[in-house]
Amino acid sequence: SAGDDDSAGDDDSAGDDDDSAMAVQPGDVLITEFQKNPSGTDQWREWIEVYNATGSDLDLQGWILTDLGSDHHVINAPLVVAAWGFAVLGETLDPLQNLGIPVDYAYGDTGFTLTNADDEIQLSAPDGVLIDEVAYTNSTFPNPASASISLDPSAFDAAENDLGSNWCASTAGTFSTAPDLGSPGEPNPPCFTGP
Repeated sequence: SAGDDDSAGDDDSAGDDDDSAMAVQPGDVLITEFQKNPSGTDQWREWIEVYNATGSDLDLQGWILTDLGSDHHVINAPLVVAAWGFAVLGETLDPLQNLGIPVDYAYGDTGFTLTNADDEIQLSAPDGVLIDEVAYTNSTFPNPASASISLDPSAFDAAENDLGSNWCASTAGTFSTAPDLGSPGEPNPPCFTGP
């Protein structure tokens, strides 16, 4: 900031204003759950859950949602995700349209959609650095209808969430007035049980 010139007197100690906006790194925010094929119409009812894997609150305003095609949306309002916390991005905040999905930020019904076949979810920082990506296919990822696709809690890692074998159809309860299963904004139930 102004007056902070990285000179010898600027010691980068805690409380120094250099440290107030630490650069995010790949894997600091993870895609941990998404609903691509809700019951009934897909419009207004698709959503994406992200997890802040750092010990500091992060504001995702200015971050970018894309896929490998033409989908593109810049998060254009404050979206603070608490340290070790979740946030849900969806098409609308209106519970009459989304049937009560607990959406924290609405990206609208144009510019970003989740196909029911093969697609990608990419989340990049404002400087364009790719922070996390999930590229799902129906042959390598679960393909449920009326349930979210949920990352096993043991796989909350930017490399582990690339693997379809670490995801499952959610076994959590319903979360809205629709019969869909999932845990948007809440810890994911384990995908695997037993030894």
